[in-house]
Amino acid sequence: MERVFKNFSILIVSALLVSLGLVNVYAASTETVKTITSEVNFTFIDPIVEHEQIETVLAGGILNAKVLANFGEASAANAVLEYKLDSGEVVEVTKDAVPNKRAFYIGTEKGAITKDNQIIEYRIKVTFATEDGDYILYTPVDASSETFVTANVVSVIEETINGSEGGQKKVFCGDQSKEGDNGYVTVTVPAGAYSGEHKVTVNFLDDTDSSSQGSGSGSTRENVISTASVEVEGLSEIESPIQIKNLPLQNETSANKFSMQYENGFDWETAAGANLSVDKTNQIYSFVAAKLGAYRVIESINLNNSSYRPDNRIVVKGKIGSTYPGFEFKYLQQGDSITIYNLKGRKVRKISADGSDPTIWDGRKDNGDWAESGTYIYQIKLKSGGDVISGTIAFVW
Repeated sequence: MERVFKNFSILIVSALLVSLGLVNVYAASTETVKTITSEVNFTFIDPIVEHEQIETVLAGGILNAKVLANFGEASAANAVLEYKLDSGEVVEVTKDAVPNKRAFYIGTEKGAITKDNQIIEYRIKVTFATEDGDYILYTPVDASSETFVTANVVSVIEETINGSEGGQKKVFCGDQSKEGDNGYVTVTVPAGAYSGEHKVTVNFLDDTDSSSQGSGSGSTRENVISTASVEVEGLSEIESPIQIKNLPLQNETSANKFSMQYENGFDWETAAGANLSVDKTNQIYSFVAAKLGAYRVIESINLNNSSYRPDNRIVVKGKIGSTYPGFEFKYLQQGDSITIYNLKGRKVRKISADGSDPTIWDGRKDNGDWAESGTYIYQIKLKSGGDVISGTIAFVW
């Protein structure tokens, strides 16, 4: 009995030791258990910037670069587009709060690229914030702190196309945000338009100065927003219309009514059968040229007194900059004027419209000092019709 109790006690103690993990019990097995250990040295993950180089920019269009940034182990980034004009001046465009792992666009302002610029040298500098300080990358390939890359500026498209067989030519317009065919000017010659091979020229003309018919309450204003000519070398006539697609508008527009005119040698007349199409989202237009020569796009805007009033009725001084200019008064023509008064009736600023649109009050007095924070009265006087349009705006410090 004593021996049985002793054996039983040994079994209980063994069970307790097993449960506590102090004794390992192995079953019979042919497998060998191996423990593999390794050491991994984690290093700093470099940020990455990707951008496909822009090689062609149409004069009157913009250089708009599509960039993708991967922060890696950096915490934030900002981007700067640097580009040179023919004069050698370096212009900078800055974009803060760059998104991580999402495409963003950074580009020149409207009107920055003109026929005067034969080439545009540019580069994009992205600065990442890391624990060890700023980490800078340049893009595209071959761009560095010492080097720009080159984009050709094109103001005239010249392509040789066989008119007997027909053909199509495409030219990139320098804006990567316009996806698909929207980013290319396309010239299409139908088969039989003319005989043999000839050079087809599409020229972007500079005659986009505003022209108007009528002013004041209830009138309609017509502006020239783009002008181009279509020529075929050595020919004065063509058999079938040449289609021109996706030309960039030389002046931005938000109008709802458009028409196309053709220069008949003495005057401008309605271009019958031009099939004008304006894409306001991409700021491009398309048409067919039934005759050789100059064409222009006209926007028609129905105006009343409210059309001239600024959309931004409250302006904060600290926000005024290149993309936030101040109070914007639209559709004023040369000879129109804006006078700003304080609530005591004292004149603060008088601005004469120079024909550019919009006309801007930047919040400064006639002497150049900033206006005080408060409410102001504006009076718009239209030269044609003599209308005076009044309202209030607020300038906030």
